Amino acid sequence: HSPETVQAIKDLSKTSRTFLNPHPSFKKFTLGLDDDQATALATACMEHDPRLAGWFPKLVPKRIQEDAFWSNYFSHVEYLIGV
Repeated sequence: HSPETVQAIKDLSKTSRTFLNPHPSFKKFTLGLDDDQATALATACMEHDPRLAGWFPKLVPKRIQEDAFWSNYFSHVEYLIGV
């Protein structure tokens, strides 16, 4: 992906709304990964984006369940990459 798209994805973690609400264009986003794959993807995302890693313990499970946190986040990512 272009450097602009990569930066736009990183910018998603500037606000908690990304994790608390799905992108308006998506009704239900599912990763379709098994538990090990999902864990590996989540770990990689948090390693590449310290802000994302910071939101996770602040929001999960106090304000949102873990699966919804990731579903919402990836609905925004999917929109940006045009999948």
